[in-house]
Amino acid sequence: MAALSANGRFVAVASCGQEGRVSCFDREQHSISVDRRIADRMLCQLSVGDDGCVFAGAQQRGYLFRAGDEPEPFPYGYRLNSLFQLSPDGRFLIRSGLGQSSECGDIVLEDMKDGTRCVLPRATPCRPHGCSTYPAGMAFSSLNALAAVVYYDGVIRVFDLLRKDAWGAQVAAEADFPWPGGLMQPQICFDGFDRVCTTLLGPDASSLGRHTLYLGQHGSV
Repeated sequence: MAALSANGRFVAVASCGQEGRVSCFDREQHSISVDRRIADRMLCQLSVGDDGCVFAGAQQRGYLFRAGDEPEPFPYGYRLNSLFQLSPDGRFLIRSGLGQSSECGDIVLEDMKDGTRCVLPRATPCRPHGCSTYPAGMAFSSLNALAAVVYYDGVIRVFDLLRKDAWGAQVAAEADFPWPGGLMQPQICFDGFDRVCTTLLGPDASSLGRHTLYLGQHGSV
């Protein structure tokens, strides 16, 4: 895996074998800023900040790598393969699996500029025939005003990051993917300013499904 910082200065690379290895190259200084091995070889997510800090999500925990320091582990607690990565612009650290049960679908966004946190709550139960309320992926709108999340049970939620209450960011829109059962490899993104698109493999893994949520309207397939 490889990742590039938003400012283009740092390139992070991760590889798996008997153990994991994470490296980071500083293109401005033409030097290796991070080169570490870790016992956890099941690395699945990688991102790097504008300051050269590397975030690696592994099967059982996340790791933060800083130049010259030992990696700092972040145990997930209740679930494997939690989200642990930066937003595309490096503004937020995306963390999940921090709730009090194995079915917690909450996401925590930690603002890397001021250290504040915002929760994207999942308080609703799992859909009938769904496999989990756990988040499968998320996307940000331009200027980070909205965040869209797709969950493994087919629920799609759009959160308004500028409107918060005691439970976290408020839900601006919501839809259910019409296919029964769990979603396979869902990908979610914003298309312009008023559409959220979700694609995934079909139930037989030989077809693709696509759902479009028009903000303020019902979704379509």
